[in-house]
Amino acid sequence: MPNRLILAAPILAMCLSLALSGCEADAPRGAHAAEVPDFSGHWEHTIAHFLPPKEGPGPVVNMPGLEFTAINVWVGDYRNPILQPWAANAVKEHDIAELDSGEVLREQLQLCLPLGVPNVILLREPVELLQEAGSVTFLYHHDSQVRRVQLNGTHPENIAPSPYGHSVGHYEGDTLVIDSIGFSNTGPIDYYGTPHTDTLHVVERYRVVDEGSILEVRLTVSDPGAFTTEWSAVQRYRRSDAGTLFRENICAENVRFELGGEYPVPTDTTPDF
Repeated sequence: MPNRLILAAPILAMCLSLALSGCEADAPRGAHAAEVPDFSGHWEHTIAHFLPPKEGPGPVVNMPGLEFTAINVWVGDYRNPILQPWAANAVKEHDIAELDSGEVLREQLQLCLPLGVPNVILLREPVELLQEAGSVTFLYHHDSQVRRVQLNGTHPENIAPSPYGHSVGHYEGDTLVIDSIGFSNTGPIDYYGTPHTDTLHVVERYRVVDEGSILEVRLTVSDPGAFTTEWSAVQRYRRSDAGTLFRENICAENVRFELGGEYPVPTDTTPDF
């Protein structure tokens, strides 16, 4: 019995120390699990364009009168007042190129390039969310692309531009808020060829609704280099079956696009030695 007391003393002292410091031995680091909404799991959607908000400026959408289906080319309404003249002209030229070719242009998705934000939100392939105490990670099925969000952090003063930029996030009740800047000026932000500049700023607000079956993201986009005003949009994901939908996907080895046909993979014919 005395030996048991001796062995128990350090354990009791450690528990007392944790109690006095306001910690719990089994509690996760950071906020308690009950305070953090659960976004973990696999999600997907079949809508490849942003849904406009109920009110206020919204995204570029398909040209009125042209019903969009899975086999239509993307013809954006370049008359949207959110577009600065040069950006409207870029969307118009994209429309002309699509109509002339009669097929979807080869862009970031088909060329195995990073989609960036917010373009990646339009991806009609599964995405897995991994939540940790200090970060949230997005694992995209397409080409195994990865996006990392630091929680409760700040943007550094000097950011090296990249397709996914620099993202910091925090929880507001049942919502995950992600603030992203530092994007490289490459690739459009949607399938209509809507351009952006290096002043692009995107805020995403993720929330689980409909009894946990739907992941809704409301995003706000500002870019004084390309848009006349801040605008917002919505996208909704549904839970997916990870066992059948989330498989390894290497873009360079899967060069077939959903509309048919094959795209050549770049190769180097010059020997290395």
